[in-house]
Amino acid sequence: MNKLEITSLPDREKIVARMKESSAVGEHNLIIGGVEKKLSIYMVPIEALVYNLKNFRTIGEQESYLQENKKIPIDFFKNGQENISSQNIQHQFLLDKAKEGGESSLYQEFEEGNAYDKNDPIVVTNKLLIRDGNRRLSVLRDLYNNSKTKYEHLQKVPCAIIFDPTTEREEELYELDKQMKEDLKA
Repeated sequence: MNKLEITSLPDREKIVARMKESSAVGEHNLIIGGVEKKLSIYMVPIEALVYNLKNFRTIGEQESYLQENKKIPIDFFKNGQENISSQNIQHQFLLDKAKEGGESSLYQEFEEGNAYDKNDPIVVTNKLLIRDGNRRLSVLRDLYNNSKTKYEHLQKVPCAIIFDPTTEREEELYELDKQMKEDLKA
């Protein structure tokens, strides 16, 4: 596995400031706690995006990892948002999830060249922290890092940016809204 490098928070904030002043490539409607927000979509460098370590899909893996690695502090994931080690471990958890399902997996879909739905961009905060799309990003990063010439088009990823700061409660409501919507579809 290629080790991830993450862009520093000050550099990510500069990227977001430049994006805010530039032209968007599209728009995306998002519902948080029943309130609709219109977000602008920008092409963001893939290395600038940061995984959300409070991802409900990987809580079990994080807890198991901490149990198996007793020397790691118990708050390794909780307080490790900017930590390259926790980001790399989270990447592997997400990538493993994206590969579940074999030939019908999310990974396989992207590997075969199926473009992701531009109407469902990766959603990020004003610090380029992923709110929706962690697994998709793990696949895109893996493909890009393993073959930069073949997947050069993945160097920048369409992201809907939430420019306004969000509260932890809003983030929880977003996760709840999103999960309920997916559960109803299933």
